[in-house]
Amino acid sequence: MEVLRNRNVDVGLNSRGYASVYKQFNFPGVDQDREELLTASLERLTALKEIEEKLGKDAKTEEVMEAARAAELKHGLGVPSKGEGRLDQIFKDESTHFLLRVSLAQTNEQRDFFLKAESNLLASRLSQAGSEAVLTVLKDFPDMSIEVVKRSEMVELQVDLDAVARGPRRGPVSAGSVFYKVAFNLVPFHVAARRVLVRYGYAYVPENYLIDILVSQFRSSLSKSLADVSKTSVFMARHQSFGPLLAEIQNHFYAIAAEGRAKTSTFARGDLKRAELQSGDVPAGMPLCMANLMKKLKDSHHLKHGGRMQLGLFLKSCGLTMEESLSFWRDEFQKGSVASDRFDKQYAYSIRHTYGKEGRRKELSCYGCMKIINTTPGPGEHHGCPYKEFSEPRLKQSLSAIGVPAAEVAPIVSLAKENHYQLACGRTFMATNRTDPSESSIVVTNPAEYFNRARMLRREEATTAMDVDP
Repeated sequence: MEVLRNRNVDVGLNSRGYASVYKQFNFPGVDQDREELLTASLERLTALKEIEEKLGKDAKTEEVMEAARAAELKHGLGVPSKGEGRLDQIFKDESTHFLLRVSLAQTNEQRDFFLKAESNLLASRLSQAGSEAVLTVLKDFPDMSIEVVKRSEMVELQVDLDAVARGPRRGPVSAGSVFYKVAFNLVPFHVAARRVLVRYGYAYVPENYLIDILVSQFRSSLSKSLADVSKTSVFMARHQSFGPLLAEIQNHFYAIAAEGRAKTSTFARGDLKRAELQSGDVPAGMPLCMANLMKKLKDSHHLKHGGRMQLGLFLKSCGLTMEESLSFWRDEFQKGSVASDRFDKQYAYSIRHTYGKEGRRKELSCYGCMKIINTTPGPGEHHGCPYKEFSEPRLKQSLSAIGVPAAEVAPIVSLAKENHYQLACGRTFMATNRTDPSESSIVVTNPAEYFNRARMLRREEATTAMDVDP
């Protein structure tokens, strides 16, 4: 088993496996195709997400390790024990790790996810290593003092070691057992669980706990690194070629996070009514993408197919019944050049289809943010994400039109320019709604959830105002 350290002098072609603690990037000055690097990074991110999902199910350690190995195999992260492709795969592993480290350092959610998943991936790899390889790397960590307990000391502590040698992964201390003496603060969880003997500030750790110590050191080092990277993430996001790469990874992170929430979501359909859409004004609280479509529909009394689908599914998820949707679209189109009979022939079927009343009779749900962002509108079309599609002057004007305070417009536009479309939308939400002060940022993943939460907050605010009135 090879555990990479500070220098990539010898990659150990005959070693049984591979694990890196990523102290530094070992391949300086190596060129890599941008698309290949992005694809590999997204594969790693998806694998880490699968590991996190297993952790969320309160799985046993062995089950998490098995899930990590399966994710490695499925997404091509494994490094062969020998062969010509070994160096290329090691480069791929290191480059994707460090790229994700930079990409996922901006928010607590990102850092926590990356820290937990990468630590479990490392633990899975180390479980296939010998203790000698793990011990070698442990000694490379600063302030790490670890030594083998001498046989004479083992005999002296035999009774006490036997007393604590009960529980998971432990048994009576055999004559050939090897123990290591480390500072007790390096194994706080084992000390708290009374799994190790503590004497004079040292913990006496059995050999099979070395992996735990190494993973703990790795977590501590990675956590500090993520905190440091987060301080410079704004500047890296503005880099001409590096910024878009980071943005794509972050968007993928939020996409798979939203997909995971959708599987367990109990989010109910909203309570929007047809009567609220009667006036020429856009209902308060709508996200910019839907406010833009509503305004275009009210102005021209028509939308092309992409716009109708994006807005129609949004209104459905916000509460409109099928009958209300048919009535709303028919009335708007009749104000233009579409007569009632033509509407029934050309447009009504599509609306009934979204409610599961035609075709395969499967209800459709509101488009998520990633689908909207990845849609590029053509000439005369108005769907898609305004934070991505609008020019800077138009975006500023549109933000002001939906009530964003002047002081907040520039920061939102800046996020959009850096390709952080969902963060820009979240900042718009915070600028136009009274949110919890503890929320430093909001990442929007679905426009219907945006609108329904905005309505809930406004009702709470109105109720509070009524309660304080004399």
